Amino acid sequence: MIDNRHKYTHNIKKISIKDLCLSLKCEAFIDGEFIDDKLASTLYITHMADINVSKDDAGGSIGFLNTGSNAVAGLGRYNMSLDKSRLFACFVVDKSLTNSKTIAVVCPDGLSPKVAVNNFMKMFYKIKSFSPSIAKTAHIIDVEFEDKSSVFIGQNVCISNAFIGKGAFIGHNSVIENSTIEESSYIEDSVSIKFADIGKKTTVEAGTRIGGRGFGTIIEPPLLTPLDHIGRVKIGSDVSIGNNSTIDRGMINNTVIKDMTQIDNSVQIAHGVELGKGCLVASHTAIGGSCSIGNGVMIGGGTLFADHIVVPDFTKFLGGAMVAQSIKKTGIYGTPPVLADYRTMLRIVSAVKKLGANKYS
Repeated sequence: MIDNRHKYTHNIKKISIKDLCLSLKCEAFIDGEFIDDKLASTLYITHMADINVSKDDAGGSIGFLNTGSNAVAGLGRYNMSLDKSRLFACFVVDKSLTNSKTIAVVCPDGLSPKVAVNNFMKMFYKIKSFSPSIAKTAHIIDVEFEDKSSVFIGQNVCISNAFIGKGAFIGHNSVIENSTIEESSYIEDSVSIKFADIGKKTTVEAGTRIGGRGFGTIIEPPLLTPLDHIGRVKIGSDVSIGNNSTIDRGMINNTVIKDMTQIDNSVQIAHGVELGKGCLVASHTAIGGSCSIGNGVMIGGGTLFADHIVVPDFTKFLGGAMVAQSIKKTGIYGTPPVLADYRTMLRIVSAVKKLGANKYS
């Protein structure tokens, strides 16, 4: 069966360089010369492309190039000379890059090429909206709908003891129990949500598990007794949660994800964690129980947090960091990427302690 629920389509088929520049307040150059309105009105963009676009796909293409003060470290292939690209046009921030056969669309002050590309995509493409419907194979028990006629509920969905807001989307094979899904939230296929409250316009991607019992155990050898978890998961509005991530409900206190936070694929968030507003959490990060992460924190891929860690606002962690104690001062932190035998590792740890780097302040 073809799935036509959501699909990117062209909002417009093409746009002239003139109209593009007017919309985004940019200027266009080729071979170092400013392109006037007469010429710009005859040059058309038809699609987005990577900086390394193939010759066959280059015609009518536009991409972006990060350079100078607006460049992001580690972008690699995006930090290259414009004259090496086959792009028809390219968003740039530096007028020194305009001496090229590629049309250089120079962004105004304060607008990075990546933001310009994002604005262009919103203008050029649109998401085909789903048609509200409830599949005959869906199982719905004790559910309150804000507007039943506006929702999509897919095949084999199971919903019980729940509230579903207007315009919500629930993908095939998902399970929702004892939870609330607010207006215009998008729950992809095969998602499990239990004992959770999801805010407005929040996206939960396929395979994610929210509200499972946390990993708490009473250890009385030889017995290991799982602890009951009576808390919930509270997720704010405009949150994005990637594929195959897990967010455990709290044992007593709730697990909390605040507004506008973005969580990548395959992230583990343990019971009782509080994650602040506007955080970015990259893939394969694991956050131990009862950690308190401030607002605007950026966490690189594969970062590990021990339990009960406290992190101040706007702190950044490099990928692969191992956070074993709370952070006292906002800054950029990482773990030295050294692969060594055990004895060498002990010497490295000892040297780091002597430097005072273990104080995190």
